[in-house]
Amino acid sequence: NYNQYTRLYIMNTPSLTQKIITNSKLAIAVLVTQISLFGTANALEVSINGSSDLSLNGGIIYDYNAIPSTVSFQVNSPFACTSISNSNEPMVLNVDDANGIPISTMNDGVLSVIYDLSNNRVNIVTDNSIQCASTSGLHQEIIYIHGFEAGVNDLQLTLLDGNGVPFANSVSVVDLQVLDYQYVVENNGGVPLAADLVEFFKIDPAEPFFSGVSSSDWVCNTVTGSTTTTTCGSFLQGDGTVNLKNAVVDPGEQLVIDVSRTVNVPNGTVGTGIDLLAAAFATNNSDTFVDNNVTFKTFATSDNNPPTISTITNKTILEDSMTSVINFTVSDVETNNGSLIVTAASSNTSIVPVSGIALGGSGSNRTVQITPNADTNTTIIPVTITLTVDDGFTTTQEQFTLTVTPVNDAPSFTLLNIPDWPASTSGLKTLKGFVENLNFGGLNNENSQVILNTTITVQSDPNGIFSGGGEPQLTNNGVLSYVLSGIGGTATIDVTLQDDGGTADGGQDTSQTISFTITVLNTLPTISSVTDDIFDEDGSSSLLNFTISDAETTASALTMSATSSHPSIVSISGIQFSGTGGSRTVQIVPEINENTVVSGDVTITLIVDDGSGTSQTQFNVTINAINDAPSFDIGSDIIWSPGTTGLKQHPGFASNIQMGPTADENNSQSVNIFSVNISSGNSIFASGGEPTFDTSGSLAYLLSGTSGTAKISVTLQDDGGISNGGVDTSIDQSFTITVQ
Repeated sequence: NYNQYTRLYIMNTPSLTQKIITNSKLAIAVLVTQISLFGTANALEVSINGSSDLSLNGGIIYDYNAIPSTVSFQVNSPFACTSISNSNEPMVLNVDDANGIPISTMNDGVLSVIYDLSNNRVNIVTDNSIQCASTSGLHQEIIYIHGFEAGVNDLQLTLLDGNGVPFANSVSVVDLQVLDYQYVVENNGGVPLAADLVEFFKIDPAEPFFSGVSSSDWVCNTVTGSTTTTTCGSFLQGDGTVNLKNAVVDPGEQLVIDVSRTVNVPNGTVGTGIDLLAAAFATNNSDTFVDNNVTFKTFATSDNNPPTISTITNKTILEDSMTSVINFTVSDVETNNGSLIVTAASSNTSIVPVSGIALGGSGSNRTVQITPNADTNTTIIPVTITLTVDDGFTTTQEQFTLTVTPVNDAPSFTLLNIPDWPASTSGLKTLKGFVENLNFGGLNNENSQVILNTTITVQSDPNGIFSGGGEPQLTNNGVLSYVLSGIGGTATIDVTLQDDGGTADGGQDTSQTISFTITVLNTLPTISSVTDDIFDEDGSSSLLNFTISDAETTASALTMSATSSHPSIVSISGIQFSGTGGSRTVQIVPEINENTVVSGDVTITLIVDDGSGTSQTQFNVTINAINDAPSFDIGSDIIWSPGTTGLKQHPGFASNIQMGPTADENNSQSVNIFSVNISSGNSIFASGGEPTFDTSGSLAYLLSGTSGTAKISVTLQDDGGISNGGVDTSIDQSFTITVQ
């Protein structure tokens, strides 16, 4: 019995399993490893389909040690569904706790093989095989609810030093030293908890103790979220104790009690310890985890003179900058100044991490320079920097605040990709959410800003894809609109955003420029048809007229090219363009001596190009064959000795016989006749023995024995005829035959 309260302090630290007896006032610390609590029938309110509470057989069993936690109960045998009017209606059991709060379950909660969860509470619904109007409507079931508390009742107490961090394992204090520390009472459960806190700060006045406590030394603050019911309650001071009564802590919220004590070390008690013992209690609910409700700390007393550290004034810097080098001094009576250890702590490491506090100097002259994290500032609470000097026995602290003035960061964003529009698309186009991933700068600490101005500029639109006055517009909430003219092409547009953060202290309110493109697929140029043409070999076609046009490109800027299906007959250079603008001509000039008798017609493809796409037309040309004169080579002059007589033959005397200059003529024609003319000296031949040639070019004649010289000319005629101005006879070839 302590101050008319009966408490069982349950801890999870075996070294604290001890009893502390002072002035007949008892606090017991025992080790507990398992908790099983057993409720009574009235701890749950169970109804079936809105009927009155069911009669329960025995109590309700809670097992907090199960994983997940469970609650189970058994209804009296049997129970009937008398309140259900429809015999086909399944049973629904609604389970609330004694405070009328629906008992919730974890996602993997299992009730039994015949029950399911619904409606965010423990609604136990039978399947349709269990109906209330039959014998199956009488039930004697044991109902298990697994994970029945999504957030179990858990009030947790933590002891921290004045910087809000756990104490070191060993802490020394000296007489009249002011010791700052804090208690954090946190609700880790699922329902609001009414709470009491009791602190034992003076176990025996004859030993070292803490003193000087009052309501001003023991300050409670709430750390809340969206709720407003978390309160500190009332402060009560007793003999060696301080109580916090009737506090309320909502789930996930905290009470932070800042305490400032003065150390009292009577003569002869140096080297002993001062104990702090505190416990928090939930008064409106059972506490599921009572092993974290107690804190205990022993502070060793010392007669060492604490070190000293000079005062540092509060500092203010701009965001994304650092402080100048800050000078301060340290000293100690017993310890060499160079051996003093200085450490630093930050009250908000998300803004100023410990790594951002650079300590320097030596001896008594020390320095500190602070570099906050990038894009952080202290718009709400300055960061408290704590420098601690340690002589190996005791420590002394100096605190100052760092205010980091916000500096606006430039916004950033991305843009949606706009797919290409089909050719000839026109009209108003609107795209919501065109601006994506909008970031106003910093580490989400500028999210309250808004877009003040949007600048959108058309950098290039060479083809005019936008109608007059229909250039892109972009609203501050990211809606893009523009009007297409139906002309194909690509336009490049720039976007810049300006937020309302301003440019004070060198801030930037304007984003980088981001470019995007809008493309309407090209409308292909057009080309008219061209009439087929027929002409003779070694001639040319007439001037063939055609027209070209394009929706985006002027006709004069369109380019022409061509292909030939038989480039050996009509080469690319033999396709000759002329004309200007949209009226053009083409003339076909074949290769010399080429025709289409064997190969068939030549297909000419004309191609018009607007720089982005092409169109084409085809026509055929027929080239009539014209016979070319045959040719041959004649042998050398022939000389015989005097008196030579008889038949003489010269095979292949006419050689290299060609029906014309092309392979087609050589393959399709043949020798018709060699014609021989003797202009003089006919007497050297016997009667009827004048020279003749067969079709292979062999020469034969009969000599008479008479001396003389015969002059002979020879022509070759092929069988190609002379149609359309053709030539079937070669030029003359001459030679002589001499007998002497």
